[in-house]
Amino acid sequence: DALGWSNGQFSVVENVTGYKLNDQWGLISIANQQVTKPVYNSLIPAPPNLFIASRQSSLSLRISTGCINALGKIIIPFQYAGMRIHNSRAVVYTLDGGVLKYGLIDLNHKLLIPQVYQNIYPLGSLRFGVQNFQQKTALFSENGKQLTPFDIDSLSPLQNDLAVIYKNGKQGLMNREGMVIQEPTFREI
Repeated sequence: DALGWSNGQFSVVENVTGYKLNDQWGLISIANQQVTKPVYNSLIPAPPNLFIASRQSSLSLRISTGCINALGKIIIPFQYAGMRIHNSRAVVYTLDGGVLKYGLIDLNHKLLIPQVYQNIYPLGSLRFGVQNFQQKTALFSENGKQLTPFDIDSLSPLQNDLAVIYKNGKQGLMNREGMVIQEPTFREI
């Protein structure tokens, strides 16, 4: 029915692309050889050379998300409501009692930050902003180490190893290790 990806884009990754047949997606090689059967509800490429796929759970009507490689091998099991891959890490989330809870794993499915947070987002340079359910943010390393307490309102992406921190309507500066370089006392930086 279609070639490319379920998001409407087209690209070739590791000599494969997506194909759609009977409203389901699979992987096909550029030599027109079927790599996987069309069993996925969605299929999109995600660096580095992986594919985020979703499929209906065999136990329920719930759609589960996981990650496969160019050979169709499952890299991250289909147990999440969704995921976003950032370099060698994946922000994953599940629905728990009607609430999305975010965590961080590596691409070997090792848990780095447990799925108990309201949001996790990359800040660049292998750092992540983690927001708790009290609307406070902390800086975490790519290995899941908490570098600051949850006392920041929000963080900007890192630029030149510095992030603007927002606290009580004021702005300051923090380095990538979580050290405050300038206390948040300014209206704007």
